[in-house]
Order: sequence, then C-alpha cells, then structure tokens
Amino acid sequence: GYIPAKDFLVIMKDYNAGKNTMNSLKKTLESNQKDIEANFKIGKKIADGGNMEEAKKYFEKVISLDPNNSAGWTDDAELYIAQINN
Repeated sequence: GYIPAKDFLVIMKDYNAGKNTMNSLKKTLESNQKDIEANFKIGKKIADGGNMEEAKKYFEKVISLDPNNSAGWTDDAELYIAQINN
C-alpha cells in the first residue's frame, strides 16, 4: 500500500532507531503483557502480513484491557475485528 512521504519518513526513522519493530514490541509485551499500544501495534503488523486470525487475538486483547477506550486504541481494534469478521 501507499504511505505518504511524511509518514513513511517517520516509520523509517523509527525502524532505524529500533522503535515500533516487531522485536521491540514483543520485548515490550515481555515486560508488560497489558501494554495496550504494543498489543494493538503487533496485531496491526500481523494483520498487514495477512494472518488475520492471529492478529484478531491481539485486537481482542486490546478490547479486553481497555473496554472504555481510555488509551484510544480500542475503537481501532474493534474496526479491525469487524473487517476480519466480514
């Protein structure tokens, strides 16, 4: 898919710094399994790779950890689950 140049640059800087990579997100979950943002971002990376059923587990975890969407990721997780289910 297409990523606008500005967003692409941020993503590349993060990757080069070791931020928001699958490895860094998994390390975050190793130290805190209840990290809502890390669960969402791992789910998104897995979904982007095409493994929707595996991704769904992470999105469901986001919803269970933050049913009131206090952290702002639950609505996105619900959207992904709706797309996976349809």
